[in-house]
Amino acid sequence: MQSPKDWPIVIEWKLLRARIIRNERKILKVLIYLFLSFIFLVIIGKTVYNLVYDYQIKQVLGGSNSSPDSYFNGDVFVCENNNSIQSRGYVYLHGYKEHDPNAFDYQRGLLVNDPKTKGILDFDYNESVGSYAICRIFLGEFNTFISENDFEEIVIFGRSVGGNIIAYCAHELEFAGDIEIHTLAAPLNGYQVEDKYLTNRYGIERELGRGFDAYKKPPDNVKVYHHKTVEDESLRSWCGLYAHLCDPIEIQNNNVEGSKEFYYPLLNHSSIVREVSRIVIECHK
Repeated sequence: MQSPKDWPIVIEWKLLRARIIRNERKILKVLIYLFLSFIFLVIIGKTVYNLVYDYQIKQVLGGSNSSPDSYFNGDVFVCENNNSIQSRGYVYLHGYKEHDPNAFDYQRGLLVNDPKTKGILDFDYNESVGSYAICRIFLGEFNTFISENDFEEIVIFGRSVGGNIIAYCAHELEFAGDIEIHTLAAPLNGYQVEDKYLTNRYGIERELGRGFDAYKKPPDNVKVYHHKTVEDESLRSWCGLYAHLCDPIEIQNNNVEGSKEFYYPLLNHSSIVREVSRIVIECHK
């Protein structure tokens, strides 16, 4: 048992210990605060870095902050068929690397019993060359096609990149009758990527990466309709790991002067081809 003379020492020791405990708690609180502040700064820094990085990548890929609602105006394609036409030709331009000779078979099936359909031109191309060279070949085949048939009207479908090609060639089409051009989910604008990121890319693929300038206005007898997807995984896929930063609407946003555009929120890169071509063909029967 402690004697009374030891009590001041004990009391002082207890007070010292209490102060030490209070100081330890204060130090612990400071350390916790510093740790949490560090974690917070790391999260903020990483978020800012990702935003800046995504923005820079988006600039490289030609993306935008546009939303589908800002483009989709609710317009619905209405066929402008001339019922007096008795002789019509159809032209199909394949999509990128779509070398299937049966790619237009669904549409052929719709046309098989149409007495007004007098011919079909199925145009495939070598994607390793550029738009100018492909256009020269197409115009040669097109001119042969119309010279060997007595057409009053021509209806042209350009699937995906095939839509870019016909948009590029449209101002050079020479035909006495009317021409309708329908592009289907065509990446008319391309991806607006700088050349330094397009190594080992050639022909039409390189042009798609670099992006396309404005297309020249076609003659007055040529009507152009752009049928566009709103969400399009196929168009996004060209951006690889950065697919989420690519904007399908912006990729398609380069209309031919004087054309009309229509958006299809429920259709994808493949279904838009069948659905729109069906509407157009049935309208012209």
